[in-house]
Amino acid sequence: MAKELLKELFTKGCFLFLDKAQGFSSHNALYSLRRLVEDLCLPIKLKVGHGGTLDPLASGILLVAIGKATKLLEYCPSFRKSYDCIVEWQKETDTDDAMGKVVKSCEQVPTEEEIVRILPSFKGTVSQVPPDFSAIKVDGVRLYQKARNGQKITKKPRLVQCYDIKLEKIIAQTKARFKIECGSGYYVRSFAKEIARKLNTYGNVHALRRTDIGTFTISDTLSQKFIYTLWRGIKDATLDKELTEYGLHLLCKSLIPVSTLFNHFSHYVYDGDYDTSFPLDYTKLRITHQPPSTISPLIGDYSEKAVLFSKQNELIAVLNIVDDNLKVEKLLF
Repeated sequence: MAKELLKELFTKGCFLFLDKAQGFSSHNALYSLRRLVEDLCLPIKLKVGHGGTLDPLASGILLVAIGKATKLLEYCPSFRKSYDCIVEWQKETDTDDAMGKVVKSCEQVPTEEEIVRILPSFKGTVSQVPPDFSAIKVDGVRLYQKARNGQKITKKPRLVQCYDIKLEKIIAQTKARFKIECGSGYYVRSFAKEIARKLNTYGNVHALRRTDIGTFTISDTLSQKFIYTLWRGIKDATLDKELTEYGLHLLCKSLIPVSTLFNHFSHYVYDGDYDTSFPLDYTKLRITHQPPSTISPLIGDYSEKAVLFSKQNELIAVLNIVDDNLKVEKLLF
């Protein structure tokens, strides 16, 4: 029963928040989930993707999309994100985190008073140079590929948003814990490097955990270990069937429908029949949800966007709302 429900939810398109473990790339962290979706949905092949990449060093909440929902990931970057970050002073690495090679070092350690005094300059709209080892593309090539090949890297500063930043604790004098709330494109590794240099020392990210995306927190996630154990339970008939069934029900409850995650979009239902030939008959569109008049600042403003569903609650398209007129921006089938 739970397997059939999961297959239906996966096929319609849905989201999941995964607690990514340290040491995995965001892509590799989805391995067990991809296999689970594949095994449950055969012969249908569904995509599984993620939004908001986490570095291998980092752990925490990762937005995962399944099926048609992968086509909506581009509309999620405005969600605010929160991080717990530990910066280690005295060392600068080629990756700007603890996984890299130390390239510069010194004996200088900033005091708590010095750190607190300089923090306001890192809030608001700030100019930030991305790390050499990052997924940003320059001339069609990702920076980390250039860095690994020893190529010369020319980077331009980018304007990013830091909504709040606090010094939480000094750890063993040589490290400091920060709480950061930021927008899309913000690199915590760049912050660590830049604040250290402003404090006349060197620094790198010693540990990093993403704790929030928009209004969702770690408590809304499932762990990588849980997903792996569940996948193995489906594959191996000798494992505890009751435990596997319980896990399947828990996964069902944890999946987030598009209508929930995109509550900040208007929702329309298409009362006619549709297929790839289109065009849509706009007279058959019926609004079923309007976003709250006050959108949480954790989400962002998408008042000019809408999602379109079929009568069977299947995703059809993303719509643009221009001067109260609707226009298809992206088809989702």
